Amino acid sequence: MTNCAAKSKPCSPPCKLPKTLTAAFWKSRPANWLPLWLRRNRERCVPAKRWAISKSKLCWGAAAWAKFIWPATLRALALDPALGAAYASLAVVKHEYDWDWPGAEQDFKRATQLNPNYAPAHQWYAEFLTRMLRFDEAHAEIKRAHELDPLSLIVNSVGGWVYLNQRQPERAVEQLLKTLEMDANFTPAHGYLGLAYQQQGRYPQALAEFRRALELSGGRPRYLANLGVAQALAGQTHAARQTLAELLRLNAQQHVQPFHLASVYTALDEREQAFVWLEKAYQERGVWLLFLHLDPLFDCLHSDARFATLRARVRLPG
Repeated sequence: MTNCAAKSKPCSPPCKLPKTLTAAFWKSRPANWLPLWLRRNRERCVPAKRWAISKSKLCWGAAAWAKFIWPATLRALALDPALGAAYASLAVVKHEYDWDWPGAEQDFKRATQLNPNYAPAHQWYAEFLTRMLRFDEAHAEIKRAHELDPLSLIVNSVGGWVYLNQRQPERAVEQLLKTLEMDANFTPAHGYLGLAYQQQGRYPQALAEFRRALELSGGRPRYLANLGVAQALAGQTHAARQTLAELLRLNAQQHVQPFHLASVYTALDEREQAFVWLEKAYQERGVWLLFLHLDPLFDCLHSDARFATLRARVRLPG
């Protein structure tokens, strides 16, 4: 992206990305936030530095997006080596895509040192620490993110998500219900709440939350898989197999994360197929594999030597 001064068409307003758009959009981003965010920002005339910085904030997505935006993050750091937001983006890519735990932590610490008031860095660091099983530190980071941005829906949701992955579903439910009081239509909170209810064995409530998340998200496969798992655990085997068939049909038309299919097969106690899809997730370096050691669903696979091997290949702690 070149500077606005090089453009023939003048900007209105000149060279400024409204903070009200980015802040509000980031705090309550919808399920399809990434293409919407890119489109809105590309439609505006933004100086090179700001565009590089803005794009660097998107680095926390899937591997394909990590590859796409990585150069923008490096560009942002070339323009401003003391940019905490860019280091936070690098850290997330190293965490979720490269599985480089020391490198990720180094960049998270650098990000929070350079910009202690950048709430997303603390949120993402909390997510990293959760996957490293360092829950006390994760709670401290998400608490700091909440202090900096108490109205952020995603920060409030991740507060419940940390409890969820710590297997404290009661506290997760409490936090997620508070989040939904802020916005009853915030999709991630419904998804996490469904998982918390599932941990409690409250399957009717879990099913209701997953159906709501599925509706709000426009049918995201992630929530369809959640629904299938809950159906299987609730003893609704026929419904779970119908949901699995729908996921497989979707996978033939669009990419469905293999981890999601592995989850449903695991809930249906089809171990061989579960490992087939977990291996596919590994080959894709799917970010969802980073939940393998956290999700109680997979406890039933721990006794299988293939699980220990996969966990070691992903370099998961514990």
